[in-house]
Amino acid sequence: MDEQSNQESATAAASSFFCKRGYITEDGIEVSNEELERLSNQPCLNQAWNEKLEREAQKNWDKFYNRNNDKFFKDRHWAKEELEEVCSHINFTAPIKYLEAGCGVGNMLFPLSEWYPHWEFYGFDFSKNAVRLLEERAANINLKVKTAVVDLTVAEQIPFESNIIDFATLIFVISAIHPEKQLQAIKNLASFIKSGGTVVFRDYAAYDHAMMRFKPENKIQERFYKRADWTLAYYFHRSEVISLFEEAGFNVKSCLYYHTYTENRQMQMKVDRAFIQGVFVKK
Repeated sequence: MDEQSNQESATAAASSFFCKRGYITEDGIEVSNEELERLSNQPCLNQAWNEKLEREAQKNWDKFYNRNNDKFFKDRHWAKEELEEVCSHINFTAPIKYLEAGCGVGNMLFPLSEWYPHWEFYGFDFSKNAVRLLEERAANINLKVKTAVVDLTVAEQIPFESNIIDFATLIFVISAIHPEKQLQAIKNLASFIKSGGTVVFRDYAAYDHAMMRFKPENKIQERFYKRADWTLAYYFHRSEVISLFEEAGFNVKSCLYYHTYTENRQMQMKVDRAFIQGVFVKK
């Protein structure tokens, strides 16, 4: 099967599965000209603020995990079927070396360890508090995980051997990194992945509901904002994600917008959400 057929098959598999939870398209959220003008006219934070947020990024994530422990994010129990569908080229019964890049407290790693106990598990994160919480939970269930505190934007940080990882997930990680450093982060991730290894990416899409709710005073630059807890969030166009991974040495197996919604039944409120999900294979 040629490369184009492989990509079409992966896209078809994604389409047939994701419609069960949401739907996928090649098109992002439609935004009116008035909304685009409103966003464009918002002033950006000054250089001093930019430097402060960049300088204190690790501290702010440490504070986040110190405050929330492992209670903020839920384990991703939805992952098994979704991963097997969009990564049909992977034999999940094989002895895989798996990396949760930007692991936080292991919300992807721990469910995968239940389904695939024969895998070898790796995890790293920017926050030492997150890594500590992951290590404590792993120790409680006698799960062996190789962990490290890593700034993915710094090239010389090599916590594991190069080119050993078969399969990695990168879930809501790159959006927390300054746009000028995102390519370097993905290149650094690529150094851990073996040739033919796969990365599954999911992150925020441009004009997602969360982006449109930010107040003007939180805008760092176009589609890049600071949250109330001073952590950062960037909102991607699909073309940006494709370019980042291609420049970092990956082939694109699939990369699409994933549309879904969150619902607050108590407040009778339903909110549309948009993410970008991609599957990338290292050359």
